[in-house]
Amino acid sequence: MISLKLNNVIRRLNKLREARLHTTNDLPFEEMNLGGDITLIPKHCVHESTLIWLHGENESGKRYASWFNCENSIVPQSTKVVLPSAPERRFGTSLMNVWYNPRITSSAYGDELLIWSWNYIAKIIKSEAKLLNNLHDRIFLGGFSQGCSLALWVYLKYKAAFGGFCGFSGYLFPFADISAQVDKDAPILLYHGNADYVVPIGKALSTYSRLENCDMNVKILIEEELGHSISKKGVNCMKYLLHNILI
Repeated sequence: MISLKLNNVIRRLNKLREARLHTTNDLPFEEMNLGGDITLIPKHCVHESTLIWLHGENESGKRYASWFNCENSIVPQSTKVVLPSAPERRFGTSLMNVWYNPRITSSAYGDELLIWSWNYIAKIIKSEAKLLNNLHDRIFLGGFSQGCSLALWVYLKYKAAFGGFCGFSGYLFPFADISAQVDKDAPILLYHGNADYVVPIGKALSTYSRLENCDMNVKILIEEELGHSISKKGVNCMKYLLHNILI
């Protein structure tokens, strides 16, 4: 009797294991972790485009892997997703993963961490562009909070024309300028909550105005009662944009 019960337990465990393996094999991307940076490589399709997504303050790239590596992914299955992680730095008594000093001022050059982040993301862009035959319009940038602000700065400053941008709860640095190589027709989507007290809605509206005044193809969506976060509605807007641009 004990032996029969044990066999039943083993059988159930094997079925659960098989189910997990089946689920893993069904995921659209192969996940690679290189020093904390997550890369999701298309399993069933040829790599045709790349999304570089930057996380927010005190997060990591790993946090967003399940966003993309799922059955109903935000990105097309031919899109490689690069999820870099910011270095850990001490501010006051806290250790945080940040892309730049949270107390950033009017100049980029007083923040060594920001310059490091710029160079790091630029290196990733260069590597991805090489894989895509230097077609920068097959590269899409985006991020949340700090990641949004850094990605938008890189998007506008980098001397290439990217495919587009999607950012949540971020803003454009006061010192940011716009490269002559930017494709002004490429879509820029800004998504913000009107109850965001970390990055007040005024900063998002100011960013929108600056980009619109430069004749950029920019759209801002404001969600009522949303704080400093990304809602399901925001994710769906991002998915709609990416599937229409990257396919």
